[in-house]
Amino acid sequence: MSAGSELAEAATAQDPAETTADRPQRRGRSAKRKFRASHSAHEPTVVRAGLPGGQYRPLSRPDLQRLHETALSILERYGLADATDSMRETLLAGGCFENGEGRICFPKALIEDTLTKACKGFQIVGLDGKRAIDLSGDKVNFGGSSYTASLLDLESGLYRTPSLADLYDLVRLEDTLDNLHYVRIPVIPQDIEAEVYDVNSAYVLAAGTGKPFSMNISFDQYVDPVIGLFDMIAGGEGQFRRRPFCLPIMVHVVPPLKFAPESCRVIERLARMGLPMIIYSAGMSGATSPAALAGMLAQSLAECLAGLAWLNMISPGLPVVFGLSPLSADLRSGACTMGAAEQALMEAASAQITNHYGLPGGQLSGATDAKISDVQSGWERGYCAATIALAGANHIGIAAGGHASNMGMSAESLVIDNDMIGNVLRILRGIEVTEETLSFEAIGEVIRGEGHYLGHPQTMQLMSSEYYYPEFADRDSIKDWEEKGRPDIREKAREKAKAILASHYPSTIEPSVDAAIRERFDIRLPRDYMGSSTG
Repeated sequence: MSAGSELAEAATAQDPAETTADRPQRRGRSAKRKFRASHSAHEPTVVRAGLPGGQYRPLSRPDLQRLHETALSILERYGLADATDSMRETLLAGGCFENGEGRICFPKALIEDTLTKACKGFQIVGLDGKRAIDLSGDKVNFGGSSYTASLLDLESGLYRTPSLADLYDLVRLEDTLDNLHYVRIPVIPQDIEAEVYDVNSAYVLAAGTGKPFSMNISFDQYVDPVIGLFDMIAGGEGQFRRRPFCLPIMVHVVPPLKFAPESCRVIERLARMGLPMIIYSAGMSGATSPAALAGMLAQSLAECLAGLAWLNMISPGLPVVFGLSPLSADLRSGACTMGAAEQALMEAASAQITNHYGLPGGQLSGATDAKISDVQSGWERGYCAATIALAGANHIGIAAGGHASNMGMSAESLVIDNDMIGNVLRILRGIEVTEETLSFEAIGEVIRGEGHYLGHPQTMQLMSSEYYYPEFADRDSIKDWEEKGRPDIREKAREKAKAILASHYPSTIEPSVDAAIRERFDIRLPRDYMGSSTG
């Protein structure tokens, strides 16, 4: 009897009702189980942070040049309005000029000089000292959605107002999701006042994850408390500046072509401290940016270049993520459509432009317009994540968990989307062609031997390093799926999220430091809610 016949007979003996189509899958699962039982957990990782992108380029080289020249012309002729007094002083001293309409204009040569001396890459390392994001070249890092106003309740399945405790729960949930490489502040807590919002958000992020994280600082008066809190966590005054683990998210403009004074005051404070940050321009098509996709890119590019030039006047070479991130709208209603194909296309083009300049780039892609993790959510999130990753964005935000164009957040979606992003990263990693992977010797061994690759050493060796196995994708046969009660992906994700939240309490802040922080700041998250995180 041949080896193939023996395998078929053995598979049939396991389940007489199994069809021929079921058998290879059954054998594959059996081999996989044996492999995992006989190998340690320290196998090569199939996917990781910082895989290179840049394979997808929606713009031609002449397109890039025309966009660049148009953006420079916009800055030189139209300029930006609403600069603060301090900004105006810095910009005029740095070579800008004020036109007859009171707008600050930027000479083309000044922008070209900025692009030459601007920071071309840096790293942010999380509090655990192990997880980091490399913001350089075309290295890709994913993060979840941020600043959503509603939360899909895990128990009721209905949207509700999020609290500070919800923020902590979502942050510690994201801490466990390996394909989300950094954490963005996922929801806006509605149970704390504005005066303590920033410092409490900063505390919860630091207490909930060892990954790098990002957050906004609302107003100038909250900069010192937040940095003071981070210094205490990092080990003393000035320590956070030496090794920042948080990357502030700052929106420096109000499109079209106006600075955002309140935000710019915060940005200036951070820049004078030498702290890295993301500056975003996020105009919406047909509303605050042109409806034409090329025009939207040109305006957004001009706005980001203005911010980059200003920051390099304050602190030459300051680590800045170039957040060129125009948003798409459904022009029939004016609603923001972050799951649209146009959104994916624009973010990919933005990443390509940023990579063309050699700057660290931050784009927003993946917050589906769907309200739950349904088919619409899957297709929108999937093509958005794949497109932006293949374009090579460094700091991809709102890629997981966000619904209703980033107005709603879902814990179950975070878990599902982590799996989806793992598959996207596997695509991004591509195919390694080496003498070993071309398999010439293995092919010879198999055709002279058992006639199949199921038990071949190469198959066993590559199971964990060549293939990605999503946790929630159902790959069972119809028969097995029915015998298990027809499980639904949302049900499985809810159970997974609940299990994580019942057990995972990061210990990123020393108990004595936590006590000192609570003595100095009005921290509203109760100690007893934090499980084992305070010892």
